[in-house]
Amino acid sequence: MMVVVFRTTFFKNLWADGEGLAFVHGDHSKPTAYFWIHATLALTSLILGVLVGLIGVRALRAARAAVEVPEQRVPAGADRP
Repeated sequence: MMVVVFRTTFFKNLWADGEGLAFVHGDHSKPTAYFWIHATLALTSLILGVLVGLIGVRALRAARAAVEVPEQRVPAGADRP
């Protein structure tokens, strides 16, 4: 969740760039290479962060499910079916 907040804020700040690095003379119809590189980095980071978060949630759920359902053990010396 944090990666979504940080990356969307980063992208908003990149769009509102007042130093002239992201757009030619502040014209939003003419983005520079700086804009495209940083937008790509932000988007890649956002996608990877969400994917890692989803993998972590799935692993946590699987770990909790394994703890909740104890494995049934057959006593030593008992006949197995």
